[in-house]
Amino acid sequence: MATVLIADDIDGFRNALAITLRNSGYRVLLAADGRQALHCTLLEVPDLAILDINLSLITGTDVCKQLRAEQGLPYIPIIITTQKDNLGERVSALEAGCDDIIAKSMNGRELVARIEALLRMKKAFVAKASEITERTLPTDEDFTVQLNHEFKSAEKLTTPLSVMLVNLTSSTNSVSDTQQVLHRAVSELVRSADFISLCRGADIGIILPNMSFGKALAMAEKLSQRVASLPKGGKINIGVACYPSRGISGSEALLGRARISLERARSEGAQYICLQHHQTYLFQPETSN
Repeated sequence: MATVLIADDIDGFRNALAITLRNSGYRVLLAADGRQALHCTLLEVPDLAILDINLSLITGTDVCKQLRAEQGLPYIPIIITTQKDNLGERVSALEAGCDDIIAKSMNGRELVARIEALLRMKKAFVAKASEITERTLPTDEDFTVQLNHEFKSAEKLTTPLSVMLVNLTSSTNSVSDTQQVLHRAVSELVRSADFISLCRGADIGIILPNMSFGKALAMAEKLSQRVASLPKGGKINIGVACYPSRGISGSEALLGRARISLERARSEGAQYICLQHHQTYLFQPETSN
């Protein structure tokens, strides 16, 4: 039985929608404002969330943004509901990462059909992600194409973008083991919007849309610690480049900075992280090993 979160500060609408979904076989979680919606989602992780765009305390659009930015949170389809057909609101909701926008006046049968369609897409997404191995990871060419797309988007929307390149050193791991260790660790930390791929000059590359310098550093530290804790883990080096930054005017320049960062981290020794954002920063996180 799939679980659906309904977040709306109008009691009558929230309860009526809950009845419709329960009658259709869904388990329902209820939230009366944006803060409750965030807390409920992080606590129970529903299969799908329905958020009113004008939630009190934290708007539905902002709840959506925070959920999409939450590291390690499984992919959750998000539907935004609205009372009026406001183009600006719809664009904002889509840019925040929602999967569908519906009018509150929508027929119950159509709403259930849309929920079922999104859950089918989620099932296919999860199944595809679970099949990813060294052989099925996107290629270096895919990485370049995706980075170019994300850079244009970040430039247009004036949002941050980070690229992370990772290298694992182990005396016992085969190439296949290295890929599996890294993919397992990375998969526990990335968001649904992030892109994991093979990348020339590194064991793995990660494109991180809407991720600033501070968040990229936090993720790199968590990744380093996570790899060190795994049974077949080893010593890791990470290079990161963040946009916007002086001298970065295109995706090639951003990737070039990330490669320079990874080489600098390698030159410093095992377990170093190097980030470039206006200037160069070096870190060596503490690990339990």
